[in-house]
Amino acid sequence: MPLWQVAFFVTGPLHARDHFGGAAAWGLVTAAFGAGMATGAAISLLAQPPRAAQIAAVGSAALALPPLAMAAGLPLPVVMAATALAATGLAMAQIAMRAAMQHHIPHSVQGRVAVYSDAALVLLAPPLYLAVGPLMHAAGPAALQTGCAAVIAVASLAPLASPTVRRLALAQ
Repeated sequence: MPLWQVAFFVTGPLHARDHFGGAAAWGLVTAAFGAGMATGAAISLLAQPPRAAQIAAVGSAALALPPLAMAAGLPLPVVMAATALAATGLAMAQIAMRAAMQHHIPHSVQGRVAVYSDAALVLLAPPLYLAVGPLMHAAGPAALQTGCAAVIAVASLAPLASPTVRRLALAQ
């Protein structure tokens, strides 16, 4: 998640300023993000997919789409669509993982597991934020967005290499 924040929320406004005319365009992109989150939540409530880990992996990998769209110089409507799709995936991934935790982790330790998971994400953010300026200066925004997108996609999909993870299911 911290890499997504760097790739989207740090470089995105700069991209909107330089390529789409500024804050109004970025407002449209973030509105697409909100619409995607609502869509993902609604789909998760209605569909109740049985394979939580697969939904979480693919949904998280979708976060690579907006930085790739920006790095490729695609037009604003395409960046908005990529953002809405990524946010849909993010919402579905978060809901699927929360459901999987509640189903597979004993109730007595769920809080502790959630704290460790959240702490790991929070602890990664400061070093990434410190590195983004020098990296963007050295490589350029498009290269930084592409690199972040690649790491997001690989890190999100890598757990599916495990048969145990692929079989992780929720009771219906």
